[in-house]
Amino acid sequence: MDPAARGKALAGAAPAVYVSAVCGVVHYYWLVKSDVRKPVFYGALVGILLVWRGVRWAAKRGQSAPIETAEAVVPAGPLP
Repeated sequence: MDPAARGKALAGAAPAVYVSAVCGVVHYYWLVKSDVRKPVFYGALVGILLVWRGVRWAAKRGQSAPIETAEAVVPAGPLP
């Protein structure tokens, strides 16, 4: 399988990974009874990584949109 096809096949799995990471942190928090510093740290880490991923996704999405410039709208001929 070539890398491009593998990337498209795994792209659908990304949301499931994000949900399971958050669920894992919540589950760990529920298991810990007294000292919740580690689950809170892991939750913050997962949150930072998800925000970073979201920002990169939004930047990539914004770059791929076509941009109309004034030169593209102005006719090429002389003005009447």
